[in-house]
Amino acid sequence: MAIAFMTLAFAQLFHLLNARRKGPAITPKHAFSNRWALGAVALVTALQIVSAHLPPLAAVLGTVPLSIADWMIVLGLAVIPAVLGQGYKLVRKTGPA
Repeated sequence: MAIAFMTLAFAQLFHLLNARRKGPAITPKHAFSNRWALGAVALVTALQIVSAHLPPLAAVLGTVPLSIADWMIVLGLAVIPAVLGQGYKLVRKTGPA
């Protein structure tokens, strides 16, 4: 359950790039232009990690600390919606009008 919880949370964070603009946001200039959004991503990332490592919170949420292999699965799956969203925007932008 911890892997699913983390994957969904990080997928939402990665999706932030898709939600911020109508066009593709694959350049560092666009991806890192909003300090508030970056701060929110850092805060939510820290809270997600704490949710698995702070025993009282982990007990309430039903999470456990993840191994490196687990994190690779979480991040690999969480990035898929963002990549697909950016791909869609690139195809839509460069496709026929």
